[in-house]
Amino acid sequence: MPSYVKYHESATFSYYSGDDLRFDVIITCPHSERGDKFLEFDYPIIAELIKLDKEDFNKFLEIEYDFGTRDLSHTIAKVLYAKFGIRTLIIEPSFPRSILDAGRLYPNCLREIIDYSHHPKLKKELLDLFDRYMAHLCHAVAVAKSFNAISIDLHTMSTYSPNIIQDRYAEAITETPDNLLEYIRLFRDSHKDGEKRLTEFFTGDHRNEIFANQDLLNTLTSHFENAGISIQYDKPYILAEHLVAHYLVSELSTVCVDLPKDFLSKQTTEHENYDLAKLDIDEDKLTFMANIFANSIFDAHKLLKDKI
Repeated sequence: MPSYVKYHESATFSYYSGDDLRFDVIITCPHSERGDKFLEFDYPIIAELIKLDKEDFNKFLEIEYDFGTRDLSHTIAKVLYAKFGIRTLIIEPSFPRSILDAGRLYPNCLREIIDYSHHPKLKKELLDLFDRYMAHLCHAVAVAKSFNAISIDLHTMSTYSPNIIQDRYAEAITETPDNLLEYIRLFRDSHKDGEKRLTEFFTGDHRNEIFANQDLLNTLTSHFENAGISIQYDKPYILAEHLVAHYLVSELSTVCVDLPKDFLSKQTTEHENYDLAKLDIDEDKLTFMANIFANSIFDAHKLLKDKI
């Protein structure tokens, strides 16, 4: 369990630390929240407005959130603190990516799943919530800079890319209020005829000379490859300027990591009845991956301390 948890309206901050709440590592999990309580207690109106029945809406929530990142981030933090004495802050938004994307900067953060031109009050409330999240995140980044903290922006993704002609990088289709059933289908069928994805590390935005932290990138690469895990750089996604990860890489010693969901799930895309909308955590896989991350972070932490 974390030593201390701060609950904000827009985010949860979990500290694996001492009483002073100092930290050596910050792990952001912008898509860890599935959104059940958010939709039931805060915004039930969204379920009424979206053009999906309850079953399909649940599928949408399931495929959109980053399955396993909550469990993985907290397990990494436990290993770091117990094994190495390294302190971690985990930041998770209170809202789901399916509605409001904490991984994208304004105005890209609001998902086009409802015609918000007819619901300006709802749109403003959601964007205000996003602004409060970003204010908390920016404050944490400022504190992290003063601590010389390492940063991991943690994601999971569909193990296969949908097999379509894409109008945006690695997306199925651009979601609209009217095409959500097709959006869901494309991702749920992606393992049948799509392109298999490998673990991705984001190296940065080379056009603007903004780069991920090289020491952390090197230690992650080394430990993943030693564990027999193939990796790719900047595929299927890039560190685009509209991503919050772009801001994190610009400000901190950050690497953004995206794991195929097979690496954490009991059900894998090799199973006959695989369903991206019905996944469960495999505890052995979780422990295995957490140790890879923890050892990588420990090695990078030593390298960065030596440079101070």
